[in-house]
Amino acid sequence: MKERFAKLLLGEDMSGSGNGVSTVVTVSNAITNLYASMFGLHPKLEPLHPEKKMMWKREMNLLTLSL
Repeated sequence: MKERFAKLLLGEDMSGSGNGVSTVVTVSNAITNLYASMFGLHPKLEPLHPEKKMMWKREMNLLTLSL
């Protein structure tokens, strides 16, 4: 079970057909994805523009009314 879960996390083929990606490529892709998520471009926290702020408040009000 641990091996199947590890393969799923690394993105290997889980179909059972045996035509999956090699382990080296899978680990390389996992490292690349981790690097991109850690050091990629992330938007900075900045105040919202007044127009976007009004739109966000309107959407939140609609969502709270529908609950």
